[in-house]
Amino acid sequence: MGFSMNTHKDDFGIVLDKTGNKGYFSSNREGGTGDDDIYELFIFDYIIKINLRDAETKELISGKVESRDIYLNEIVGTDSTTISFPAIRGDVFHVKGMAPEYLPDSLVIETAEKSRDLRRLEYDIYLNKPIRHRATIYRVAINGRWEQVMYAIEDTLSMYDGSYDSLLSTLKKDRIAIDSVVDLQNVLFDFDKYNIRKDAGEELDKWVTFLNRYPDEHISLSAHTDIRGSNRYNERLAKRRVKSTSKYLMKAGISQERFVERDFGEEKLWENCAEEDCSEAQHQNNRRTEILVRKN
Repeated sequence: MGFSMNTHKDDFGIVLDKTGNKGYFSSNREGGTGDDDIYELFIFDYIIKINLRDAETKELISGKVESRDIYLNEIVGTDSTTISFPAIRGDVFHVKGMAPEYLPDSLVIETAEKSRDLRRLEYDIYLNKPIRHRATIYRVAINGRWEQVMYAIEDTLSMYDGSYDSLLSTLKKDRIAIDSVVDLQNVLFDFDKYNIRKDAGEELDKWVTFLNRYPDEHISLSAHTDIRGSNRYNERLAKRRVKSTSKYLMKAGISQERFVERDFGEEKLWENCAEEDCSEAQHQNNRRTEILVRKN
């Protein structure tokens, strides 16, 4: 019967009442008052129920549930979808769930941890379907605000017009794991400058990697300035900025046929504030070349 009924001492003479849950036995175990002593016993038993469920829908699924008594090393219950089997307090079971098109999973039940007042114990084994694909998510940001979200699955680029959270939900539903997330951001410039800064070069390098991986994709380059300076001067400065951006890409091996150039000067400010009210951070956000993937 296992501990604590059986010990390494001489345990014998058990008698149970009509319920089978109460009785007496004799033992010369340590802690008694004589050689052989009479002990009162209570047997706390359970009916254990195991349900096999889909991890996403929580619905019952057909498969195989197998319960093994760890101490006795024998199977005490096996069936599909749901099984029930008796147990006594102190038993330990390893329960495994399996089903077609699902990954197996298991749990360990230790009845000694459960309340003695309970009679029924119920557990669920949730099985997950295997991941079918892995995806690289590309996010295009304009000054920190995500304007476009796209993702690649098995080297095929797909555009996605919803929110980033909605995209993650869609991928999870289709059992697609996120392999990596690449943020593609704007190219920023110093005041009254059009040379490619180190941080801008790092962003352009990510665009180069993206365009090399997906040779059928095209982009647009849109250069802007902050509000300081005359309109005519800012128009010329924007032209220089878009040219320096395109030259960087072409030097890295990207064909000019894969992008279009646009220059707006101060016509389309991202931070729409008066010159005297704009902070330096807002001016910086306006000094940019926006890069977007063009939908074919």
